[in-house]
Amino acid sequence: MKVGFAQFEVEFGNKEANLRKVESLIGEQYADIWVFPELFNCGYVFIENREVERLSEPIPDGETTQYLLKLSKEKNCAIVAGIAEKEHGRFYNSAIVVDNGQFIGKYRKIHLFNREKLFFEPG
Repeated sequence: MKVGFAQFEVEFGNKEANLRKVESLIGEQYADIWVFPELFNCGYVFIENREVERLSEPIPDGETTQYLLKLSKEKNCAIVAGIAEKEHGRFYNSAIVVDNGQFIGKYRKIHLFNREKLFFEPG
């Protein structure tokens, strides 16, 4: 099994650029599983709750999960990635897993660190 780990400088609040970066990092490389950073699509350093509300999205129907589902199918791989999740007015620092176009599941971070507690609920 080949695992690819991709680390990059996330552009805070610029989901479109961050998703394009993911696609370019994978490029023509092959891995059975790709792992991307925590909150890779939106960035990590929130200042206000309004930012979290604007940048979070539902799972699996949100833009980022749908994008990763499509990408995982095209690349015939699994992808693990962290995003800000929104559900019923609550926000979570979540990780999603998709595999070959199928949504496998999500994990909501339980042990929030430092300022994360100001913006996210524990999973």
